[in-house]
Amino acid sequence: MAFEIEKKYSVLNFDETLSKLKSVYGEYKLDRKSGFWFCETKEDFINIVDFINPIFTKKSVAILRGITEINIPEQDFHYARLRVSNGSRYILTLKNKSLVNGIEQNVEYEYELPIDVFKRVFAFLKEEYYVYYYNIKESFVFTKGDLTIELSRFNDLKSAYIEVELVGEDQQKLTERLEKVLISFKEYNLREEPRSYRELSDKENAAALKNKRLETYSKEGVKSLTAIINSIK
Repeated sequence: MAFEIEKKYSVLNFDETLSKLKSVYGEYKLDRKSGFWFCETKEDFINIVDFINPIFTKKSVAILRGITEINIPEQDFHYARLRVSNGSRYILTLKNKSLVNGIEQNVEYEYELPIDVFKRVFAFLKEEYYVYYYNIKESFVFTKGDLTIELSRFNDLKSAYIEVELVGEDQQKLTERLEKVLISFKEYNLREEPRSYRELSDKENAAALKNKRLETYSKEGVKSLTAIINSIK
């Protein structure tokens, strides 16, 4: 388990922000992540933008424990996410999210899986649950100790975003430290963004999603992840 403390901003000048990050933090890596958020619901006929309370219950977690043979805590989570990073890392994440004074304070369990186990997890999830959000995130990733900064663009959003994140075990200490780190970001051309990427996507793509049911959206997400998996050599 890890506490994940994070602040997100909308980037008003991408090139300027990237240049500043390079000058302050130096080397970076490029990361391309395809993420798929799964949840449980009986509301398959609901419009996707009206679906607001995802949950992934401990009963389902118990099944994942058996598939992965990982000692995942049997408790309720907001979601289970499958993510493919750079076509070579396969990640299962279970997370409970909260927002305190504009800072995300999340409890996260994340596991990198062998591809065969990842495929088995996907086979289970796609038959029993719904994809309620998916995206492709392309990032410049800067790290300094346990501090991670991601400058990212998304396939479904017009703006770029920056995430400033610390991960550790002591939530209070992480929060205090993040507040100090964020002081330097006042010099950047940014706008604070408390909304999730899913909320931002729903707003920006409202016209396209207007008449799309959760069931239909989920099938499209499953098709997209299937194509990614089938392309893996």
